[in-house]
Formats: sequence, C-alpha cells, structure tokens
Amino acid sequence: MDHSPPYHHGIADGASPWSQNLIVIAWVIYSPHLTLFHQNGLCIGSTTNNQVEYDVIIGLFINSSHLGINYLHVFLNSLLVVYKLNIDFNVCDPFLFRKHLHAQRLSRGFDHITFIHIPRNKNHIVNNIANQILD
Repeated sequence: MDHSPPYHHGIADGASPWSQNLIVIAWVIYSPHLTLFHQNGLCIGSTTNNQVEYDVIIGLFINSSHLGINYLHVFLNSLLVVYKLNIDFNVCDPFLFRKHLHAQRLSRGFDHITFIHIPRNKNHIVNNIANQILD
C-alpha cells in the first residue's frame, strides 16, 4: 500500500515568440492521478528571459496555493533555474535575487515541493496555452 502524499504536477514556462515586448507565462497543474486539474497564463509585457522564468514560477505557486495544493512537483525547462531553486547555485543579479527570494518564500507555503528539469519539447501543452493567450 502506497502511503506517499498526493503530489500535483506543475509544468511552467514563459514565451516570447514574436516580440520582446510581448511575453507570456503559462502553466498547467495535473492532479496526483495525472489528469488535467488547472491551467492558467498571463501576458506580462516586456522582461528578460531569466525574469520570465521566475515570474512563471511565482504565478504557479500563487495559483497552486489558492487551489489548496500542499505537495507539488514543478517541471521546468530551465536547468539553471532548477539548480538555483534547489539552492545549488547563487543568484547574483539583485533584481533576479528579489524574484528568487519571492519564489522561495512562496515555496515555504507547501508541505513539500520539488523542482525537476525537463527538455523544452516535453512542455508542449504549456506552449499551446501561451500561444492561445498571444492569439
């Protein structure tokens, strides 16, 4: 009998396919049984690629906590951000450091959270959501 807690799965990414002035963040949340539980996204305007990675994580965390999720596996295609969130690397840029601290503070609201790197081609659902928002 499996006594592990019920982990939801969040897949998140940011996109700027046509213009640096039009950035979209999107995420999906799957139930512990791997059925689509929730999806969301926002157009956030102009920002850098590194800032987008933190913005989407912050959005996912806020959304997940509002949905009452306590256990979360987060899948990201940015290996560097996964390392930074797992506290394997330092964040040197002051603006990114503030976003990093915000993400860490939000992550403390969960009973357990993990960050896992996935290849970009494995998050096509999130890219479809981002494209719908852009359309």
